[in-house]
Amino acid sequence: MAGQNSDRWVKPGARSSMPGGTPCPASAERIVDSKQSTWSGLRLQAKQLSDTGQFRDYVWPDSMVALVNHGQAKLQIEADASRFSGVLYPGSLVTIPAGFTVKSLSWTGSHEQTIVVFSPDKLKGFNLQMGGTPVVRPAARFGFSDLELEGILRTMRLEIEAGCPSGPLFGESMSLALLARLASGVWKSPREAANLRATLSTSQQQRVRDFIAANLSSDVGLPDLARLIDASPGHFARLFRNTFGKPPYRYIIEQRIGEAKRMMATGRRSILEIALLLGFSSQSHFTVTFRKVTGTTPKQFLGKL
Repeated sequence: MAGQNSDRWVKPGARSSMPGGTPCPASAERIVDSKQSTWSGLRLQAKQLSDTGQFRDYVWPDSMVALVNHGQAKLQIEADASRFSGVLYPGSLVTIPAGFTVKSLSWTGSHEQTIVVFSPDKLKGFNLQMGGTPVVRPAARFGFSDLELEGILRTMRLEIEAGCPSGPLFGESMSLALLARLASGVWKSPREAANLRATLSTSQQQRVRDFIAANLSSDVGLPDLARLIDASPGHFARLFRNTFGKPPYRYIIEQRIGEAKRMMATGRRSILEIALLLGFSSQSHFTVTFRKVTGTTPKQFLGKL
């Protein structure tokens, strides 16, 4: 893959050669560069790569994602912890993390790439717009497919090639969409991404529901719930949110309020009794929570029965 900070492809002082031991020339013709436009998003470049190329001992300074647009190439990579050998076709994607080091990288086959670089200064601004959540550091992946990610990259390039007619907001929005897609797990290994999407099994869901229903008046904590399925609190919280669409605390509060509404409907107990039975510290605490969940107070709820 192309080094993103220059067309030389190798850091100063690094050894790089073509077959036969000749020095490696500039092997990528730059076709598009967002720096030469009014584009306000993450930096994007399109490059046409020569038929063959090789470089060694290279460290990527910034994370990047690349899409093969045209042509195909056989790629061979040797890194400290991994090796890759395969063919990149149009639509193939590559992600590389900042600091990734290759001992040797070579390709055969002329092809064109669209490359987006995630420099720290740009990421800092976009992370603030994403609520301060940092972008997940990518895994080094070569030759995978993701139609949504491919579509975003193609749209970004078309906008830049057209002269950015949609304005700065479009560039920022597309960059945020790209970061959100990557943060959803695309940059992680397949195993890590599967863990992000994992949910509680049917039997585990029932076990958790039954435990919460039996302990609505107790101060149930995340470790208590995690022990039900022999998981760490962090892993359980992720499984729970993936399953129910909300964190455990919110679910428990909603279950308490639901039970409170059923008890009030019977007319057998006062609001204070119900509040204390369900683990609220006082009637006022119960009233505030009830209103947050239902949009009305307990007395207003009773008045509508």
